[in-house]
Amino acid sequence: MRKLTLFFLFVLGSFIQMFAQSDSHDAQKTKKSTLQIPPFQKKSERIPQYPLKTKRMIYTNDDLAIARLNIERYPKAKQVEEGIVKAASQWLSWTDEDLRDLLPNARVPRAFDLNAKGCPIHGSEVFKKGGPYPWIIDARQPFKVKCPIGGETYPSNDYESYYKSGFKDKKDWGTAYVDDGWGWVAPDGERYWFVAYANHWLWYNNIHSGLLDLSRAYLLTKNKQYAHKAAVMLYRLAEVYPDMDYANQSRYGLMSKAENRVYSGKVVNAIWEAGFTQDAVEAYDGIWDSIDDDTELQKLYGK
Repeated sequence: MRKLTLFFLFVLGSFIQMFAQSDSHDAQKTKKSTLQIPPFQKKSERIPQYPLKTKRMIYTNDDLAIARLNIERYPKAKQVEEGIVKAASQWLSWTDEDLRDLLPNARVPRAFDLNAKGCPIHGSEVFKKGGPYPWIIDARQPFKVKCPIGGETYPSNDYESYYKSGFKDKKDWGTAYVDDGWGWVAPDGERYWFVAYANHWLWYNNIHSGLLDLSRAYLLTKNKQYAHKAAVMLYRLAEVYPDMDYANQSRYGLMSKAENRVYSGKVVNAIWEAGFTQDAVEAYDGIWDSIDDDTELQKLYGK
């Protein structure tokens, strides 16, 4: 189990210094014939090079004692705790297998913007309804986006089956809005990144916040169910994170390459990646003392 702890440490504890480029591509059209999709390149296995973690570093026992005392004394502090626990508790209904599978590997592209024109049917009306990122995402229906105007979902094909089959099962590929992960191309040449948009916001909203909520709920309540669910997600993150390469696996990354620019990042773009990795590291630090005794985690991952 010490090896499992080390696995978390050297993958999640290492920050990559990345520099962001300005975002000026919203109106650009990228046609299927001209989009250069680089082949997926799996990174070599990382070699452990750091000493084993020996203690929690961010929140001390004294910090937690003060927090619990404040929760008992002050209604506002109690409200904060209740909000964290409520947000974390939704993940307890997920099976370990489903929670592990929720985190897709690096072969699934990411895009924080779907298309500057909006919806294939309702156009820019979606922005008036839902703001700059209007599409509705459901973690229970990964790789799908729902239009806030008409309620229709995209893409029309079953990308989840395609992904889980190793990109072989092309279910519903004869339908109207097929997205192979790199977008659906409209007759006018506009590319709509349904799958990549759903994937980006699944990572940045659901997975990101879920890790932090579960870890903090464990620290405040000492309920190891929260720590276990966080560990399931963190181990999966440690598996897929090394292969993440935003410059070659995202909408903006490829659009930037077409202009001889580099749009860096890992799971998400460089600016947002800083917060994502920082919070993942905090989540790991928070549940660290529960990992060695988590036999269910060991069974799930065969460690």
